Amino acid sequence: TVREAPQLIRALRSRIPVAAQVRRELDRVHPVAPHWYLCNVGTHPAEQGMGIASDLLTYRLGICDDRSEPAYLVCTRRETVALYERAQFRVTTPLLVRGGPMLWPMWRAPSQMRGGV
Repeated sequence: TVREAPQLIRALRSRIPVAAQVRRELDRVHPVAPHWYLCNVGTHPAEQGMGIASDLLTYRLGICDDRSEPAYLVCTRRETVALYERAQFRVTTPLLVRGGPMLWPMWRAPSQMRGGV
């Protein structure tokens, strides 16, 4: 975070207070139980709809399941909540940060059944 601070400050500019509030809210609801944190899962718009994100999820969640370890992520787009729900994630507590975005923290218990997203 410290190393990336100059780039973050330039990118956020006047939105730094909102970004700080989002971070505080995310930290407040982040699970304390050991888990895999799936950060920045996404697909470039030109490649969306090709199954790339599903393949990435299937691969990582297979490892989680093999190890009987849960996974956690924060969905930032309403349109992708269903993708994660198909992968057995469940929204924990939706967050609407004042002046910021709507966020959907999601938890997934390890599955006993292997399969695709």
